Parts: sequence; structure tokens; C-alpha cells
Amino acid sequence: MADDPETARRYAAKLVRMALFAESSRTPIKRQDIGQKVFGNERVTPSAFQKILGAANEELGNVFGLKLVELTTAKSSSKLFVVKNTLPAELRLAAGLHTDDPALMGAVFMTLTLIYVHAGSIKDDELLGFLRRFGIKREGVQLNADDADAGNSLGLGYNTFMRELEKQKYIVRTNVKNAQGVDLQAPDGGGPLMTNAWGPRAEVEFPPESLHNALCKLYGMAPGSAERDEFVKALQSANQI
Repeated sequence: MADDPETARRYAAKLVRMALFAESSRTPIKRQDIGQKVFGNERVTPSAFQKILGAANEELGNVFGLKLVELTTAKSSSKLFVVKNTLPAELRLAAGLHTDDPALMGAVFMTLTLIYVHAGSIKDDELLGFLRRFGIKREGVQLNADDADAGNSLGLGYNTFMRELEKQKYIVRTNVKNAQGVDLQAPDGGGPLMTNAWGPRAEVEFPPESLHNALCKLYGMAPGSAERDEFVKALQSANQI
């Protein structure tokens, strides 16, 4: 039974392996899959599950600098878990650990930032204009030579990029409809026009305070400065419009 210490340790070890596999593919883990692949469909009480999760996270944190966290929605639990890296990027680089492609993570960060400062949602046609500098374009649309920053082109199709962010739970996409409830089409003929909002993974990996700090650092604003305080207030105001 899961309450048995030896069984709990075995379950925790299996959960660690499952988490590492999920991290390699950047895919969320369903609570149902944990039940099937870790517990073998044994009925595990919520308290026993939390103990097993805690033991697995202790191992993940001590050895790999990772943590398995549950994604949440505004209303309830999502029953989805993702692996979060708990080590600062500087430490990961110094230790020679794997880091995501800088250009790709830059595009992810810009996407989430633009959503944040557009009161929490932004339409495809607005977002696409900003992402062209990363070499992200509508599938089938020729990218102009001046669109992508030199040496920073991902060469990705916009729909492919956004579907991947949606798959990894960074964003939530919904169709934009007119007053009659009919789906609107993108002005450039790229299919249905969508609006994009933060997903539960973004809330875990980019909490507002961390986002503010990263942007302030990017613009060289010293901690505690009046300039920084005003900038953060402007960000918060933009998110609440």
C-alpha cells in the first residue's frame, strides 16, 4: 500500500523517472497517467499522494534542481503537472547544464510579456507583428529580409509556434467571434483569428514579480530606483486595462 514506507519510496522513484522523461519532451503530466504508470491504478489517498510527491520533489530538487508542480486554473485544479527548473539560469550555464535555445526562449518571453501588457490577451494579428523579428511568420507567407533580427531567426511558422506554446500550457487560445457569433478570419488569410492569454504554465514559470524583475533588468533599471518603481506601476496598469 502507498502508506507503507518502502512502497512510498518505490512510487517516489518511479515518479522521479516519469518527471525526467516529461521534462525531456516538455510535456505536462496528467494526474490520471501518474495513477496508471506510477501507482498501477492502486487507490492512493490525497495525503499519501502529497507525501509521495514531496519525496519525489526532494530527490528532483537535490539532484537535478527540478520541481514537479501542479498547474492551476482560476476555478480549480487542472490535474496537470509540469516540471519547473529551480536553478537560476546563470548557475545552470556555469554548471554546463542544458538550457533552452536562447532565441526560442526569447520568443516565448516576448509572447508572454506582450500578452501581459495588453491587459492579459492579444489577438494574432497584433502579436505576429512583434514576433517577425524572431523570424516567426505565418505559414506560407514570405518573410521579408528586414523582419528577423540578424542571427536570431527561428524560421518557425507562427501557427506551429503558437500550437507548441498551447501544447505546453504556456498560453490559452480562443477564436475571435463577431457580434453574430461567427469566427473571424485573420486579415492575412492565415486561418481563424485567435486571441491569446496566459496559460497555467506561464503562471508557474513567469509570475508577475519575476516578469517585472526580468524586464527591469533588461532595461538596466536599478532595484529601488524611482524609475524602476514607475516602470513596474506602468506594467501593472497595462495588465489591468
